[in-house]
Amino acid sequence: MHARTPGLIAALCVGAFVTWLAMGGRVATTDADTSRNAVGVGGVEADGDRGSTTILPEEGVRRCEAPVRWSLAEVDPRFGLAVADARSAVEEAASLWEAAAGRRLFQADSAAGLPIRFVYDARQARANERVRLERAFRDLDRTLEYRRVSLRQDRDRHNEDGARYEARARSFEVALAEHNQRVREWNGAGASPGAVAEELREAEEALERTQAELAAQLQELRAWEQRIRAEAEDLASALEERNREADRIERDFPLARVESGAYREVVRQDATGRVAVGPEIRVHLFVTRQELIGVLAHELGHALGLQHETGAEALMNAEHERESRTRTAVRITPADLAQLRARCP
Repeated sequence: MHARTPGLIAALCVGAFVTWLAMGGRVATTDADTSRNAVGVGGVEADGDRGSTTILPEEGVRRCEAPVRWSLAEVDPRFGLAVADARSAVEEAASLWEAAAGRRLFQADSAAGLPIRFVYDARQARANERVRLERAFRDLDRTLEYRRVSLRQDRDRHNEDGARYEARARSFEVALAEHNQRVREWNGAGASPGAVAEELREAEEALERTQAELAAQLQELRAWEQRIRAEAEDLASALEERNREADRIERDFPLARVESGAYREVVRQDATGRVAVGPEIRVHLFVTRQELIGVLAHELGHALGLQHETGAEALMNAEHERESRTRTAVRITPADLAQLRARCP
């Protein structure tokens, strides 16, 4: 089974300061009868799924007349998945088919069941690395978005204070002009009365204080504007660096189809040296529990004898997009159900 992954970069405008590039990742895998999964990795893995293979629950039993027995044979600890959680995921995946069929189709059998192995390799390692980088980018995006919003708010406050300064400066100019006109009138009339002279002196001192306050306010506004410009330039540089990193991620994790799980026949040798050929399920790649359920359900469908479906949403489709698998719950589609009923009437 395979999964596909999308690119990282989408554009979003950030006022007059910068261009915001946001990243959202998908992962891709291929499914020949392997579980479907998507990770940005180079190349396409061969698909070991055999959708045409019919697994008989017991010798001579066909068409789901007896449950398919399964066993959890191996869970590589590098997946970071507890054995109990792996077993629970298998049971949940099996329950999807059983709910659709209205009867029991699978049964745990640790001694002689169909082996299910969680086999860790470079596929999961690359998926984990991509997930780590995507999380780091989401954290960075949140930080940059916070800075962008803060910068916009700071600029708005600066503009508001600037408007108040300009209004006060205009009022000052009017008051100054009126004061000078009054002084000229008294000077033209000769010496002004003592009370009037005192009043003019007090008015002039008040105007001088206002003028000094306006000068200090203007200086503060200019310094504030410089800080805003410096922050805008720094934010733009940070965004450019982030986008260069996004380009690197896209380059190192190109869109690809990767086998995430497989249902296949393998050759085994027991302690006595006797060789036997039998089926097993292998899980190689998943990022979320929901995705794991989908991978397991797909391979268990093959264990029932189901083949691949072409419908994009079908659980038995040979590939899926990881992003869509994590957005919607795993479900049995009408196409899956029709094939199940034909196989298990």
